[in-house]
Amino acid sequence: MPCQNQPDGTYHFPDGDACLYLGESLKYNGKGVVADCMIVQWFTGEKVEVYIYELGGKRLVRSAVTKMISPSGTLQDGVEDIPFPEDKEKHLLAIYDHFTGRTFQH
Repeated sequence: MPCQNQPDGTYHFPDGDACLYLGESLKYNGKGVVADCMIVQWFTGEKVEVYIYELGGKRLVRSAVTKMISPSGTLQDGVEDIPFPEDKEKHLLAIYDHFTGRTFQH
């Protein structure tokens, strides 16, 4: 999975910590897209790795997944097209908006 190198930014918030990785390449519906990857670790122990990207002028937050794309076992990083509940997506975008170098502005 991407998001394994040094992060492009970190943010410490009252509920936890977040790391941002800019310009990750991945597949979405079979097409290549560029997205920012954010890993959020809440102090409760919950950890999520998400991608933030734009589609039709709207910023979207989706789960990061690794999919097998061939019988030979080739793996491809991508996003799962299942939205988060609206309140969680807003919370994740609020965390993302604290990064000054983010790719997708609101």
